[in-house]
Amino acid sequence: MKQRLPDRKGSLFGRTVPRRATLCLGIVNAYHASILEEGPVSGDRNERHPELSRVSLARPLTVEHGVLPAGSTGTVVHVYPGEVAYEIEFVRPFHALVTVESAAIRE
Repeated sequence: MKQRLPDRKGSLFGRTVPRRATLCLGIVNAYHASILEEGPVSGDRNERHPELSRVSLARPLTVEHGVLPAGSTGTVVHVYPGEVAYEIEFVRPFHALVTVESAAIRE
């Protein structure tokens, strides 16, 4: 049975926030601190494009919502074994989460 958190309020940047939000922020801050201490999430420090790095497309890529033009910049959210492909999140020109082979990423 899930335990319901009390709706007490805390303070964040001078604003009042629900107790649940302050717990989530604490978890996020601990996660970011562990990344700074331990390095990239994927663990392999010799990767060309580690997780959370910014990359650009070398060529246009057709996806479900349209075409991402060459030069579109996104964030690596997952590295497949052997770096054969990457899961990349793009925000512009539209939001897309796409699996991109390594040859399609600009060096």
